[in-house]
Amino acid sequence: MTETKFRALAGATLVAFLVLATVPYMYLVSNFGYDDILREPVATILAAFHAGGTSLVFAWFGFSLAAFFFVFAALAISRWLQAATGNPHRFTTLFGVASALFQTVGLARWVFVVPPLAAAHADPAASDASKAAIEAVFQAVHQYGGVAIGEHLGQLTLLVWTAGIAIAFLRMPGL
Repeated sequence: MTETKFRALAGATLVAFLVLATVPYMYLVSNFGYDDILREPVATILAAFHAGGTSLVFAWFGFSLAAFFFVFAALAISRWLQAATGNPHRFTTLFGVASALFQTVGLARWVFVVPPLAAAHADPAASDASKAAIEAVFQAVHQYGGVAIGEHLGQLTLLVWTAGIAIAFLRMPGL
């Protein structure tokens, strides 16, 4: 493939990523109050999640898949830069791929961990002690999977990728 074709592929992949991420994100904003709801008490978050039902889980699944799709965007941009400059930019690409994986893991908690927690919390037979335990588990998973892995590691590696790509663009002939 030529540099022009790699550039077109990189652009198309980025546009696809943006659409794939925006559609579920807007659904989550409109139907779950994301991300403002994350500042609410855990019981409120779990109740809202449970009320959202299957469509909310599918939205989170789509959002996590969009984060994973960023792997392809990072690889496409790397191939474009390699075709344009001769440098494969492996270090920078590694951080883009890592960012996608960290953010996918962080978002996947809403698909695999939160649904059973929300259902158990909404169970009328659940005792106050059970609800307190469920809330503690949610908080632990949320802080570790969401805040530590998804947000901090995901955003930190995205920052390194973005800086590396910006430097590569500045060194690219004709840009």
